[in-house]
Amino acid sequence: METYRLKNIIIVILLLLNAFLLFLLLTQQYQEQTSKQALIQKTTALLAGNDIAIDPALLEENTPLLSYAYERRSETEDAFAAVFLGSETVKSDNGGNVRYESGRGRMILRPNGSFTLEMNSSVLPLSTPKDFVQETCPDHYRLAESGDTMVTAVPYAGGAPVYNAAIEFRFSGGCLASASGYFLPAETPAGTEIKQITRCSAAVSLMDDCITSGRICSTITAISEGYLLQSTASAPLLLTPVYRIETNTYSYYVNAATGHVSVIR
Repeated sequence: METYRLKNIIIVILLLLNAFLLFLLLTQQYQEQTSKQALIQKTTALLAGNDIAIDPALLEENTPLLSYAYERRSETEDAFAAVFLGSETVKSDNGGNVRYESGRGRMILRPNGSFTLEMNSSVLPLSTPKDFVQETCPDHYRLAESGDTMVTAVPYAGGAPVYNAAIEFRFSGGCLASASGYFLPAETPAGTEIKQITRCSAAVSLMDDCITSGRICSTITAISEGYLLQSTASAPLLLTPVYRIETNTYSYYVNAATGHVSVIR
């Protein structure tokens, strides 16, 4: 009988402990949410004080992005070139600039991921430019713009766009004429966490930059997360997280680590 009562007491104690831990967790989440909302309100008021309007919902945080550093792989680049030039190509390497050539045309791939493709006439016919790109472009590229003579596709890494690494396909006479842009492999490497500023901080950085530069900005209309492809001596294919901020006058990139602001030209 004593053993039975002791078990019941232990169960009650464990239930109370779990309830207490749950209460602490909910309290912590509530405090974090309250703190975030307070920051958004202060940021909105600060922007308004400098004649910049913004929907507070744009300052809500999303999942932080990771930084990615790609390595060049010859087999991946060979496969990309073969999609357009066929498997029978002559390949040469000149200081990291890899050239492919076949009866269909020629392609040059550079260490920073950029490439140019020139096709011979009447090669690779298509039903529509949009269908052609969907069939030939790597799966992690998504259509951004589509027309009769030009289609733009943007690569994604970790679910976010790489803004400055698009591929432009140009068509003539119902065939692919040329392409240029940046080639990123489909296999996303292991990411590295960075100390990322908030959307609120990014908006304030933009405000400060506009005040310093004298650029006019009266409304922030959109904020999104993505990447810029950058090239360094140690990492020629480096993806740096950025915020893209749209305003009523210009569009901007704000570095998610440093807060540095640059105008999108």
